[in-house]
Amino acid sequence: LHRLIRRQRQMCIRDSLMAAFYGLRRSGVMGLRWSAIDFEGNTLTVDHTVVQYRSDGKNRMKNKSSCRTMPPVPQYRELLLRMQERKATCKEFCGNCYTESEYIYVNELGIPYKPNFVSTISSGS
Repeated sequence: LHRLIRRQRQMCIRDSLMAAFYGLRRSGVMGLRWSAIDFEGNTLTVDHTVVQYRSDGKNRMKNKSSCRTMPPVPQYRELLLRMQERKATCKEFCGNCYTESEYIYVNELGIPYKPNFVSTISSGS
């Protein structure tokens, strides 16, 4: 249990640093999708958010200037590649129990994290 908690906190620190570097809100980080990453073109496109609840049911950026494409820093690019490998390993291990998702930030079963995940773990709740 302690290893799991330590790992979750490390993930939060990593995700928080990524958000700070790119100027993203937690909904922007959790809204990143694999289709937004172009490894060959070396680009990361931020054009989607994930929110806890929206009455209109839309998951879009706050305004047009929030949608942007930028190069991933080398460390983040390597992290994304490792996350892809982890996803493949989890998918193989979990078999039919794995939930296929377009989102980058998912748990070991492929279920996307909710935007408040980072706040909940970092606060110790």
